[in-house]
Amino acid sequence: MNEPEHPHFVLSDGRYCHVLQEGLIVSKKLIPEDRPIQKDGPDVLSLGFLITGIAIATFFMVMCFITGFYVVDVMLGTLNLLMIYSFIRALGFSQTELIPRTSVLDVKYTKRNFAYDYFVVHYTGKSGNACKRRFIIYDSQECLDQALSVMKTEGLMK
Repeated sequence: MNEPEHPHFVLSDGRYCHVLQEGLIVSKKLIPEDRPIQKDGPDVLSLGFLITGIAIATFFMVMCFITGFYVVDVMLGTLNLLMIYSFIRALGFSQTELIPRTSVLDVKYTKRNFAYDYFVVHYTGKSGNACKRRFIIYDSQECLDQALSVMKTEGLMK
């Protein structure tokens, strides 16, 4: 199939992680001419949606408690806890599409967390702070083998 020649692997959202001499680039199958910029902060849009969902679920939780719908209240409370957990977890990771190879500190592989394997790349941000980026691998054994092979042969993972 029309795959790129350089080392790469497929991520769970259908994009590719290209492992080049300059670093890790997340993009479509073809690398764009103008390289993406490095963004070390968390994904503000997703965090905004999570905060909105937490606020709405809390509002309905209070309303259901006042009216006596305790079963619905328990379900909304569970949903609220899940969204709070997702919010806290999302705060620790950046969504950058470019990680320079010289700033990569460590790559850790986590096997099968909710049916997806992923890499956590620890790197130094533009301002010198420690950052993390999660690369969730597409859910197939072939893509997993390719991703592990690429990360090991490129010297990013031991």
